[in-house]
Amino acid sequence: VDADVPRFIEDMSSHPESGVTDRYRRLGLSRRKGTHLKRLLITEGLAREIHVPLPGGRVTLLEPTADGLASIGHSRPDPRSGGVVHRFWMSRVSRALAARGMEVEFEVPAGNGQAIDIMGTGESGKTAIEIEVSGRRLKDSIEKLARTDAFRRVVACASSGMVDRARKAVEEMDPTSLVEIEVVHVWALIAAREKETAKRRK
Repeated sequence: VDADVPRFIEDMSSHPESGVTDRYRRLGLSRRKGTHLKRLLITEGLAREIHVPLPGGRVTLLEPTADGLASIGHSRPDPRSGGVVHRFWMSRVSRALAARGMEVEFEVPAGNGQAIDIMGTGESGKTAIEIEVSGRRLKDSIEKLARTDAFRRVVACASSGMVDRARKAVEEMDPTSLVEIEVVHVWALIAAREKETAKRRK
């Protein structure tokens, strides 16, 4: 067995949000060696490849399978933490918030044993964000946001289709509720920071 295989799987487990380019760089692997290991792990059923579309391109994520985790003595991750795509977007959004000078917290308790994905605190107050990829817990996400005391509450969706579903779900909330919940594409939270940075550079 290639000595780099356990290291590679460990890195997938520790840094699920990383694209392959960042992963190869962190592990000190050439693109050729990294691609070889990636294909080997996929062929052996130790990892799966996931492509996430981005404006102007895509990022390739790798997720260890149950067999892959078992090979390094790890158990399955807690399903409440979400899959690699969910964690990828959590990472990207949190970096964008931090770049705006906000203090960022993850998995902030929201009652009933639940937690808000991201809570950003800035000069205007708190912004509570739930990342939605599959929509399996969409109702729970909306209910959690409604319970928070955040100044801004946001459902950030990973696709246009999810945006439509989330908007419909928000519209179906209790009409007597005075809570306002925004629904946006997750990229809008990141692009806002990129536009801000571009203006400063001009």
